[in-house]
Amino acid sequence: MKEYRIYTNEYVKKLNSVTIMQVINEFNPISKIEIARLTGLNPATVTNIVNKLIEDHFVKLVGEDRSSGGRKPTLLAIDDTYYFSIGVTLTKDELSFSAINLRGEIIAKMRIPLEDKSYLYDFIAIIDENVDRLKRLCLRSFEKLYAIGFTTDGIIDTHKGMLMDSPYFKWHHLNVKYLFENTFEEHIFFDTRARSMAIAEKIFGYGKDCSNLITVDISSNMSVGMFVNNKLVSGNNYGAGELSHVRVSNRNKCTCGKIGCLNTFVTDSSLEKKMIDRLEGGEISEIFFECLNEEITAKKIYEGANLGDRLCSQIVREAGRYVGRGLSYLVNINNPEKIFISGAYTATNVMNREINKGIADYSYNKNLKQVYIGESSFREDAELMGAATLGFKDIFLHD
Repeated sequence: MKEYRIYTNEYVKKLNSVTIMQVINEFNPISKIEIARLTGLNPATVTNIVNKLIEDHFVKLVGEDRSSGGRKPTLLAIDDTYYFSIGVTLTKDELSFSAINLRGEIIAKMRIPLEDKSYLYDFIAIIDENVDRLKRLCLRSFEKLYAIGFTTDGIIDTHKGMLMDSPYFKWHHLNVKYLFENTFEEHIFFDTRARSMAIAEKIFGYGKDCSNLITVDISSNMSVGMFVNNKLVSGNNYGAGELSHVRVSNRNKCTCGKIGCLNTFVTDSSLEKKMIDRLEGGEISEIFFECLNEEITAKKIYEGANLGDRLCSQIVREAGRYVGRGLSYLVNINNPEKIFISGAYTATNVMNREINKGIADYSYNKNLKQVYIGESSFREDAELMGAATLGFKDIFLHD
């Protein structure tokens, strides 16, 4: 049955407040007159909301603008001294923690390797200890922890805080919200890594001015986050963005049981397995000439390709072609303005050339001409920014 929302005065105030925060964040510093002009809101409404934002320490006065006659208009900026947000990201191999201020600047970060951790309460204990540690550190300079963002791969019901399925652990319908609320007093937001990266690009990155953008994470799982007409796309049951299981070939069996999934050609583990197989088959790599299997990492393979290693280049080029083919589907369907890519590859030239070639081969030409494709605004900190930005999403994004 379709739900109908009743637009109360408080709800409208919230919408207007978010709109004003978006404008201040994008044009910082800016006057109330300019805010009214850009948003179309009544100047009196702008003044009332701005006064409340100043009172609540989201916005601050930073000086005066030039006058065209009469009083000089005061300038407003985001107050980056009061609140901070903490992000927690869980992947197959590590837990990472980050804290940012309201300007999207990273003020602390750390990564904890996961060694033989298989029990849920091991993760909860590590998260509890390190969030508390990060909180105490940040409270030396800031007044208040605003919220906590938790991200991982898989399918997450963002409203219920339920991890429906994890590609790394045998967790299904796990009530993460319940576990967190028993530990932390702060409000907690949940989402996938890729969607949280899209939120970070939209709020603090080069995607601020985009209505339609896509973030692509090429790491232990390939997934995407998408904004379409300024709305974050989650899907009917929060499964949108699972590009990893798009079929691109008739070979390679995936962990999902199907054949030819994109995951089997482009993820870190697939590159590492391919390198091991080819070395054991007698092929030679200068980069891995004396390496044992456990020392072979996707990052080293990408570095080797950049340095001209023949075998590394072949493996990376093949992966890039498949990434390009997968992204061409998104270019054709969503017609985005920008695509931001993150992961271990960190803008490898060899990879970038093949991605662009793959997209060009399979995309509709008119759509392709209008899209920017490049590295994440936050480079190697993309997932850290994504998780921490999740804590601030209700300030800057319409629900």
